[in-house]
Amino acid sequence: MKAQSSFEMLVTVATFLAFSMPIILAALAASQLKVEDFSLFHGRTLVQYLSDNVNDVYLQGNGAKRTILLDFPPNSKNLTVFNHTITLYLASSNGVYEISHPFFANVSDFNVSRTGIANINISMEEGQVKIR
Repeated sequence: MKAQSSFEMLVTVATFLAFSMPIILAALAASQLKVEDFSLFHGRTLVQYLSDNVNDVYLQGNGAKRTILLDFPPNSKNLTVFNHTITLYLASSNGVYEISHPFFANVSDFNVSRTGIANINISMEEGQVKIR
């Protein structure tokens, strides 16, 4: 009798898992897509914020300085400042995603690969904005 009740319990648990696993996996996949969408929004905000600050320092003229705190998304690969464009490269499920934003300041080239929070120093020296 004990063997029969143990077997019935095993069948009940297996049936429950068989029906619930596809639902759980689908929910996890959907939540991953939402996290990726949030990361893309986060990247767009970061690039626009940096661009706005670079332009502000440029407009203030020589000697202007500003330190900003940037929070890079966890899937960020590289941030590049080149040819009047700031570009953030993010790893996504479809490959590398590029987020770009233009600016009008004369800026020295800048390249950083990191995730997490970072202090970025922006200064105007001799007619050119420098990012460190």
